[in-house]
Amino acid sequence: NAHEITKEENFKNLPSELILKICQSSDLCVHEIDLYLAVTEWCKYQKERVSEEVIRNIMQEIRYPLISISDLLDKVRPTNMADTVLYTSALEYHHRPNG
Repeated sequence: NAHEITKEENFKNLPSELILKICQSSDLCVHEIDLYLAVTEWCKYQKERVSEEVIRNIMQEIRYPLISISDLLDKVRPTNMADTVLYTSALEYHHRPNG
């Protein structure tokens, strides 16, 4: 279960290639906010071991529009780790009138 994996202490020790594959998976059964928070913890733990480019590539795989607007504002924004363009696009997505 992906939800349990992201909560595991060992998650932060996974290699970047596996983290990227987890983020890219369309079969993942986890709330996107939980994935985002787990990945940000992974990035903080791994920041001395992996390049900024690797972290940026991983963070770009988060499906920000799947995160609620309240979580975007209350949990994502304070981390300052979200891809700015994708974060802004997600906010705009949630503010679009239903048509």
